[in-house]
Amino acid sequence: MPASAGAGFVIDTINAEGGVGGKPVEYEVKQISQTPQDVAVAQRAVQELLDGGADIILGPPFSDYGLPLLEVTNGSVPVLFVTSTEITLSDPDRGSFLVSFDDRVQASAAAEFATKQGYTNAVTMSSSDIPYLNITTSSFKEVFEGAGGTVAQDLSFNLGDTDFSAQVNEIAGLDPQPDVIYSAFFLPEAGVFLKQLREAGVESAVISADGFDASEIW
Repeated sequence: MPASAGAGFVIDTINAEGGVGGKPVEYEVKQISQTPQDVAVAQRAVQELLDGGADIILGPPFSDYGLPLLEVTNGSVPVLFVTSTEITLSDPDRGSFLVSFDDRVQASAAAEFATKQGYTNAVTMSSSDIPYLNITTSSFKEVFEGAGGTVAQDLSFNLGDTDFSAQVNEIAGLDPQPDVIYSAFFLPEAGVFLKQLREAGVESAVISADGFDASEIW
């Protein structure tokens, strides 16, 4: 994973310069399963790190594992969620922090960008599967409509969907067509949606959150 590899690179650099307080930094990665999800295994892995003397935990990106992880650490060590933007994981009282921006910030920035492009009519696409997929769209709507725009519809989808023809057909049937479509897709859903959208003749701009940034899409 890029985040764990990046952390390893930084730690190697620190150790090459003498470590921290003259001591090398020890770094251990615990593998957790995303599909099928196994929270119990992940919690045991975190407990093993704590039992081994970990001073700090670098957490996974989403709340499905992140929140159960915090049940184990319970404020005993700081937890840095290095690739997460989910606001539900930020809790200073439990020693839990986001290293990056949060979802409200990035969605607000997207709405401001859309407004500056002159877009006034939008469609959002949300999912209730994880907070990331609806906090982003609700924040986008709040800022976009606050600037005078209109979100005509919020269409739903699920993680792992392999066909977006229903949503695409609904968008294609809108009059007027939206200036912009906003969502927080991942791969491979993002590529499937874009392909079906363009094949249906919809030319609306598409703006998304950071889950959309994988180079494979483009």
